[in-house]
Amino acid sequence: MVIPLMVRKCQPPPFIAAKAYANFVDSYEVGLNQLIPVLKETVSENVEEPPPGNNVESVDPKQVAQLYAAIKQAVASFKAPPKQPKGLARPGVPTSTRKCFVIMPFGDSALQIVYEDIVRPVIDRCGLDCERGDDAFGSNVIVEDITASIEAAAILVADLTGRNANVFYEVGIAHAISKPVLLITQSIEDVPFDLRHRRVIPYEYSLRGGKRLEGALHDHLTAMIKNLA
Repeated sequence: MVIPLMVRKCQPPPFIAAKAYANFVDSYEVGLNQLIPVLKETVSENVEEPPPGNNVESVDPKQVAQLYAAIKQAVASFKAPPKQPKGLARPGVPTSTRKCFVIMPFGDSALQIVYEDIVRPVIDRCGLDCERGDDAFGSNVIVEDITASIEAAAILVADLTGRNANVFYEVGIAHAISKPVLLITQSIEDVPFDLRHRRVIPYEYSLRGGKRLEGALHDHLTAMIKNLA
């Protein structure tokens, strides 16, 4: 028999909600009071009733206390917030403290101007070694090359303009291995909702917008470099 335990607030599926389950979300005692009767009922179904008149073996209080402690420890471990990974980068992959890898679509003439006239010069001015996938590997870049560059970089800049699938994929790799990523975009609507709490610089594709992007990019990169120390 499976006894569902609820340790975080959620909407249980109908097939579980219709069954008996122990709710430890608001109170340990409430959940325990729901769980113990189900356990007793399960045990009683599998144990033959002793003949009338026979002595019934008493339950060892130490065993009951051990059961309570084990259940409490299990519930506490489930309710504890998950530990944040320190990084999932492959061992042996060196990280350059001065390398900044740029993630953006290839072949877009407008974004190429943004990269050549704004992004790359600012990165160079900040004292970082700028690299983009097609700079290092040409037009035949493969996923393994990109992944290696992401792992080796200290900081990444990603342009989400146009919601390019490859860009999102590479940003996901960077976040998975706990790399600091500075997001830029011409439209905040191109940034997925769950990424909007991160560093995001919206910019306008114009002369004035380029100047603002230049300043914001420099300020954010400078702050990120300080955090590397």
